Amino acid sequence: MSSNIIHLLPDSIANQIAAGEVIQRPANVVKELVENSIDAGADHIQIIIKRAGKDLIQVIDNGCGMSVTDARMCFERHATSKIRSSDDLFHIRTMGFRGEAMASIASIAHVELKTKRIEDSVGTRVIIEGSELKTQEPVNIPNGTNISVKNLFFNVPARRKFIGSEKTEFRKILDEYNRVALAHPDISFELIHNNSTVSKLSKGNIRKRIVELFGKKLNEKIVPVEEKTDIVKISGYIGKPEAVKKVSGNQFLFVNNRFIKSPSLYKAILSAYDQLIQPGTYPAYFIYLDVPPESIDVNIHPTKIEVKFENEQSIFLILKSAVKMALGKHSVTPSIDFDLETAFDIPPEKNRPIKIPQISVNPDYNPFKTSGEQKQSSQSYPKQPSRQKISDWESFLEISKKDLSSSEISEQNIATVFPKNDTSVPQNFLFNKKYIVTVSEKGFDFIAIRPALERIYFSQIIDALKFNWSLSQQELFPVHIHLTDKQADIVKEILPQLKQVGIDLELFSKNTYVVKGLPAFHSITDPQNFIEEIADSYDAFAEEPSVKIIETVARLTAKSIALRKAKNITEDEARFIIQALFECENYAYSPSGKPTIYTFTNEETDKKFS
Repeated sequence: MSSNIIHLLPDSIANQIAAGEVIQRPANVVKELVENSIDAGADHIQIIIKRAGKDLIQVIDNGCGMSVTDARMCFERHATSKIRSSDDLFHIRTMGFRGEAMASIASIAHVELKTKRIEDSVGTRVIIEGSELKTQEPVNIPNGTNISVKNLFFNVPARRKFIGSEKTEFRKILDEYNRVALAHPDISFELIHNNSTVSKLSKGNIRKRIVELFGKKLNEKIVPVEEKTDIVKISGYIGKPEAVKKVSGNQFLFVNNRFIKSPSLYKAILSAYDQLIQPGTYPAYFIYLDVPPESIDVNIHPTKIEVKFENEQSIFLILKSAVKMALGKHSVTPSIDFDLETAFDIPPEKNRPIKIPQISVNPDYNPFKTSGEQKQSSQSYPKQPSRQKISDWESFLEISKKDLSSSEISEQNIATVFPKNDTSVPQNFLFNKKYIVTVSEKGFDFIAIRPALERIYFSQIIDALKFNWSLSQQELFPVHIHLTDKQADIVKEILPQLKQVGIDLELFSKNTYVVKGLPAFHSITDPQNFIEEIADSYDAFAEEPSVKIIETVARLTAKSIALRKAKNITEDEARFIIQALFECENYAYSPSGKPTIYTFTNEETDKKFS
């Protein structure tokens, strides 16, 4: 008979397993240590980072400090000062409560803790490496706690190799810093990276903290939101519709001063912007929910970033109503008072003869014939657009300086829309101002105008970059733009690539750049928003090595041009779009991944009517 094989794990291994759930990267360590400082009642917290936390994470606070016994006990598993009974789990107001973080961190790093209470004459110093106590001794330090974490994952090489680049990891730290700083505007913060001060925040209100972190321009684009019920108290700020971005970034939701992610509540906020913003854009919001602690469960996720609400449906409706009311109250949406008589006191004109409108009808008109075959029966019909107008359209599409005349269009590509066995040239017409419909023997091809233009512009910009054409147009009056810490860090990294695509920036002061030149192929009306969007979009793909900044800029630029040019397309322009689209590589999809064309075959049509 074989011997028993089940046994208890040593505490050191159990702690490493727990650390895998709580501590996945340096930013998680920063979050846990700063939350401990907040729970200790600190009103000033200093965070010192070296090499994005790979070498050092140090948090210094002026909180209550710990006794000699507590300084050692805090590194034990499930050692906490917040819970005495199971009922306490449902009345939690503190950031931490499970007693896992310190034990987890100490199991995978070299940790030094120095702490002192105001009533003690000396403090305590504790050194732990890989869960093993090395030193505990008295030390002279100011009141509060000073904890240093070095050599993270030193004994878990498999985990250490999955840590990202220094730039990537520091951006994750910045994310955590922004979240905790927004949640606690009554605390002053200082962030130092590689001996350089990155951020210094003074105490203040929520609006001041938002402006300190995201710039003065955002101050003009946010409005307060406030609501108070027995279920939830709502406060904070939401962005006006013009402050939306094409990538997510400035969306912050807090419950009892804890940052959370909730798809349901995000949907509530987004639905309040219905018909105010375009699909695929993201409004800014900084919303704080205060609910009774017994009505939520924060113990469903290791990092406590997800919570479970007892009255989620009610909170959904209240939040949606509060955001909608805030938008209307500040004249972002039109308001109508149905109790107020709004009729205009305008007397009718007297003795004015009524003219019967003259309507001209062309009995020979056929939408499936070319414009050349149409017969004009009345002077009321406009003439065909002049060749000059068509050439103007072609010139604005001629970004890559290619001649896109019909003689150069690939026969193989056009065959999908213009089959050779069709004796008559298939017709095209515009539908709903969004689509070009072409008719052939195979059926109907619907071409989405905006995605198609995105693909055309993207291909032409990339072609231009391949030939290293000079695409920068120097600004007559250089513009100053102010970026957040995170955006400025990204822009500094990608300056050479930005210059390659025609964006010429020069550092003016901390987080402020001078825009000296912009791409010649795009008349950018808002350089601030354009650069912010590039930085935010690049960060969204920062961990995907295959995504290059040049392609990101080309994609954003193409999308911006297409949005502006897709309006009021004429039939002649539509024919040109068809030709240009089928010259593109991957013409079936836009650079954003949206389909550009869909074919309704004759078989599909027959099935609908069978």
